[in-house]
Amino acid sequence: MPTTTTHFGLKKPTGDDLYNHLTIDNPNMDAIDTAMYNNQQAAICTATHSKVGTVQTLTRQGGKSAMFRFVATAAFAAGDTFTVDGQAVTATLPDGSGLSAGAFVINSNVLACLVGTQMTVYTVPGAGAVDAATLDGHPAEYFAVADETAKKSTSQNVTLNTGLWTSSGELYTQSVSVAGVTAASNLVIGPAAGSWDAAIAAQVRCTAQGNASLTFTASELPEAPVVMTVIIVG
Repeated sequence: MPTTTTHFGLKKPTGDDLYNHLTIDNPNMDAIDTAMYNNQQAAICTATHSKVGTVQTLTRQGGKSAMFRFVATAAFAAGDTFTVDGQAVTATLPDGSGLSAGAFVINSNVLACLVGTQMTVYTVPGAGAVDAATLDGHPAEYFAVADETAKKSTSQNVTLNTGLWTSSGELYTQSVSVAGVTAASNLVIGPAAGSWDAAIAAQVRCTAQGNASLTFTASELPEAPVVMTVIIVG
């Protein structure tokens, strides 16, 4: 007496069974064929893509599954139509709206689902569809290239002359004018290359900033002019 397989119920004759191949093998083959077809239908197959004039032509390969993907060989333009396997279909986005210019471009990987003559295309609008809504209410100038709009860092050298230091208790201070500096500026300040040793020996540092002004403090009275480099960070 034949037994059956666990998942598809295919008949399995035992070693001592006498059976008719037409009543055992053929039903098994039909069951396998049906299961393989259903698997094929449930899978995502590939399709070829071409465009002639305004017609986007898709031809599914290796089956007719509802879900398929294709690599675009041409961009989508407003007014284009679709055929799938020679049949005209209506294409929309998942929200039911129509495709806009640039919905996909050359070499895009596009996923589609065909039910009857209705094809849903899973893609996003391209550059041609950018408008005030997709700019989140900002004008296009808001997204200008940073190189054209961002403030650049600037640097300049200031000289702390020996005769202009003011004694302040055990310290010495000197204020200098520095164009572009404000009380809120982000600054990077350090000795210029030729003044490194003198600045370190006198422990020169910037201790206050204001509009167009910096104040430096020294622990020892510098014996020579000290040049400091001031970088205003953009």
